[in-house]
Amino acid sequence: LGLMALMASAWAVLRETTILREAMESQLSERFGGLVRIKKVKWDGWNRITATSMDLRARGWEGDAATVASMDRAKVVFSPMMLLLGRIELVDMEVEGLALHLVERADKPGDFNFLALKPKSGGGTSVRQPQKALLRDLRLEFGTSTGGTVTTIASQQFAADFDHLPDDPSTYSFRLEQREQDGAPITDNAIRLFGTWNERDFTYAATLDALVIDERLLRALPAKARRWALRSGLAGRIERARIEGS
Repeated sequence: LGLMALMASAWAVLRETTILREAMESQLSERFGGLVRIKKVKWDGWNRITATSMDLRARGWEGDAATVASMDRAKVVFSPMMLLLGRIELVDMEVEGLALHLVERADKPGDFNFLALKPKSGGGTSVRQPQKALLRDLRLEFGTSTGGTVTTIASQQFAADFDHLPDDPSTYSFRLEQREQDGAPITDNAIRLFGTWNERDFTYAATLDALVIDERLLRALPAKARRWALRSGLAGRIERARIEGS
């Protein structure tokens, strides 16, 4: 009876969404090596959470330039028993409106905001990977910053397919197909990228389909490469490219 009373009290405390939101922010900040902030958390009282307006900021950066990622909404299914042990163990996750903001300092070419993140790899952390995940769309924004103020130089919108591999607890397959460029629909020469991502050690392997090199593509390059490519009038076609790394 005493144990049941203790568990009931702990559950009552955890049902306070402010406490749950702060716990999620703290654990995710440690996991991603930045500063995670969530505007609102709605919990059904058992195993489903909806987090609204989440962003990930890089330490050492100011203003809008510090925002590396933002998300409209995430619907999460987790293990309620693990929550009583102080751990958020994700079971399923659906993400809507994910945007990555890749910002480079105007006065320091090659210094990007995402490079300031210090993610914690490996198992045994307080936030475990979901058994499956679904990402519906992805937006990439490329920009430069001066004193924390961001100037966007290119943006790309993708339809995304991001799913967990059933035979590997840590690896996900993904496929991205470009739908928009700088806010306008794209009908030809769309970027198509597919591959795998390992959540445990952050390794990835990706393949890029055939693509014609044009000015809109060159605008997304880092500053030094972009200036060189535009000045030299770089042109051509990529039949296929593959990249692996961590």
